[in-house]
Amino acid sequence: KEMSTFQSGEGVGMIVFRSGVCVIHSHLRDRFHHSSIFAGASVNFAGEIKISKGKIKWISNKSGHYQPGLDCVKIILQWLRDSPRGVLLSEFPFDLVHSTEVSPEIMNFISSNKGSTHLLKRYNSNSQSKFLRVEPASLLLAALEKFGV
Repeated sequence: KEMSTFQSGEGVGMIVFRSGVCVIHSHLRDRFHHSSIFAGASVNFAGEIKISKGKIKWISNKSGHYQPGLDCVKIILQWLRDSPRGVLLSEFPFDLVHSTEVSPEIMNFISSNKGSTHLLKRYNSNSQSKFLRVEPASLLLAALEKFGV
């Protein structure tokens, strides 16, 4: 069965990362949430992930419980890049929830290095979500590392 989340729909799973353990699972409304995975304990990152045919299509920091900031985004992207399989961050975008504060220096770094950012809205029957899409995710990580986030 394909993963799904209540907010983002079919094909999307929730992702939670803590101390080297990454869990991807469907969100089950009123039964299984980001906070269910580690019993509400703190985590390094929580969000959503879209995977198709074994490839990451996008990741977001969308989690109502944890509300991860750029420091958490940096942690998950570093872990993916440095994992034994070496995920290519240049192959997919990262979607930052609209409330994530991004400094002008980071935005300028991304645009001056031929990356792109644009506002994105996702709609489904349950909700509308707004994001700042940063392409590629590798450039977002480079900016976060450069500016000490």
